[in-house]
Amino acid sequence: MTTMLTPSACEGGMVTEAVVQLTSLRVQHRQLTTFAAMLERAGQYVEAAAQWQQAELHAPGEQSRLWCEARQARCLRMAPQAAHSYGQASRQRTQV
Repeated sequence: MTTMLTPSACEGGMVTEAVVQLTSLRVQHRQLTTFAAMLERAGQYVEAAAQWQQAELHAPGEQSRLWCEARQARCLRMAPQAAHSYGQASRQRTQV
């Protein structure tokens, strides 16, 4: 959700370019993190890691950037495990 300041809320009655850019950055960051989380929940860890990396580039602050780094690292750790466990499951089915 984008929040725009009313002219009376800003100094001089005008919305500054910096406020608009920051709002846009936050919206982009929210969209990227939402999509990354959706991919992560679906078990698409490699794709999710790439989305988290993009979200990190658009992070509006240090805390958001660190969160994106942590999620990306988790996805990269989970990616080989997910592929490995899937491969084991299919081998077990064919051996039975």
